[in-house]
Amino acid sequence: MRMRRGRLGIVLSIFFVCFLMLRYKGYSSQIYRLLYATFDTVYSYDQSRPHFCCTVFQGGLGNLLFQYAFSYSIAKDRNLTLLVSKDELGQLQQVFQIPNTSFDERGHRVCRYSKKYEDKFDVGYDSSILAVSNNTDLHFEGYFQSWVYWRDYDDDLRQQIQFHPQVLTQAKRLLAEALGSLGKISREVTLVGIHVRRGDMITNDYFKNYGYNVADEKYLATAMKYIRDRVKGDIVYVVCSNDMVWTKKAIKDPNAVFINGTKREYDMAALTLCDHFIMTVGTFGWWTGFLARGIIIYYDMPFRPGTPLAKNWASDYKETFFYPGWIGMR
Repeated sequence: MRMRRGRLGIVLSIFFVCFLMLRYKGYSSQIYRLLYATFDTVYSYDQSRPHFCCTVFQGGLGNLLFQYAFSYSIAKDRNLTLLVSKDELGQLQQVFQIPNTSFDERGHRVCRYSKKYEDKFDVGYDSSILAVSNNTDLHFEGYFQSWVYWRDYDDDLRQQIQFHPQVLTQAKRLLAEALGSLGKISREVTLVGIHVRRGDMITNDYFKNYGYNVADEKYLATAMKYIRDRVKGDIVYVVCSNDMVWTKKAIKDPNAVFINGTKREYDMAALTLCDHFIMTVGTFGWWTGFLARGIIIYYDMPFRPGTPLAKNWASDYKETFFYPGWIGMR
């Protein structure tokens, strides 16, 4: 019903403009400029205006980064004006040196009422989402969790997704304090970051029933051993988690330090400063791995087969979600 009313409004607006132009020939240009400045419908049909790319931003820090990277690549590829609201972009700019995009309020209104495209699944590459029209506004909704969407702009995004200096300063301070508790300094040891996501995935009934999986002690032990067997010298494990009680029981290595109770951006920055990284599940860990260096290990069973969540993962997720060169284990 709303769509029919919207189309009717467009038709009536066009007829109204034509009527006025015919009725008042001497004032047609002035009337058009007035309507252009007043009605978004008239503006939307202007062939000389820029075309826009807008995406519904939703979720936590990791989800927002995926949505931004996808939107940035689409806008660059199609020569569109990228629109991200101040509130949405501000969440990322508090942490990273991402430049401003257009805050064209009129463009936002026009773009948000254009045809919306949604991904078939949230995790992995959906090629059909790119089979969209050129020379038009593009409105997207989804999570778009695949590096494949923006593989041609990887270098651009790495330049933008850099921590602000004050975030890095705080992260380095946390690392120094943690290492100091062991009587060590960073240049004398190899740092292995570990991020353990559990928390809501264990306690929230929706997440459990939907099919989320979490890494167990066996996975952590296997991943830690893999790196230990390949690194010479002293190793310190730098551990962040949203379930520190369980994590401290699971990781009993005497050279493990636990960073707890800090802001999420400080945790992420501290983990990216390590020499190698072990993630469990979640997009926070994914982006930490993307920004990290060295050996990157991921848990390769992030969902339970046959669950609703499993349907939201592409069949080739190990190739199109996890980044090339990362090592999967369970």
